[in-house]
Amino acid sequence: MVQSRASQTRLANRRAAEWADYCKGMTQAALSKKYKVTQTVISEDLRIYRESIPAQDKDQLRAQHLDLLAHLTGVAMELVEGRPVPVTAGKDGDIVLDPETGKPVWDHSGRLAAYDRVLKAQDAVRKLVGLDAPTQTEISATVEHREPEILDLIAKAKAEAAAREAEIRGP
Repeated sequence: MVQSRASQTRLANRRAAEWADYCKGMTQAALSKKYKVTQTVISEDLRIYRESIPAQDKDQLRAQHLDLLAHLTGVAMELVEGRPVPVTAGKDGDIVLDPETGKPVWDHSGRLAAYDRVLKAQDAVRKLVGLDAPTQTEISATVEHREPEILDLIAKAKAEAAAREAEIRGP
């Protein structure tokens, strides 16, 4: 099907808008609703747009994302390594004390959440630099000649196994 220049321009503009929204965090399902096309079309549009980005631009974007992730990791690590805050309760925010020791109860949930963010940032870094990409492995094998005695033993074992199976299954 031949598309007019205007139709091609509209399609290119839609793909660019979809890409911009996707980069802002919209899911493919949300994009599908917004642009009134199927999720399959959105997926294909994003793939086509992604492939159209020049390698030099991709490298620059990758470097920018890595810098941002390094900064965010540093900020999150400060929270991970920081001191926990005391647990508070009630409308006045009274500090909760341990009934056995009388000392404040400490809330580590913020530190754990920051640690989770560090792990997610590291996942993103691995994806950006391709550390989790599948690897291709070449395997070679050597086929050796088997002696006739070994082949006879294999045939005999197969026959015995078939006989036992027939015995178990019955008539």
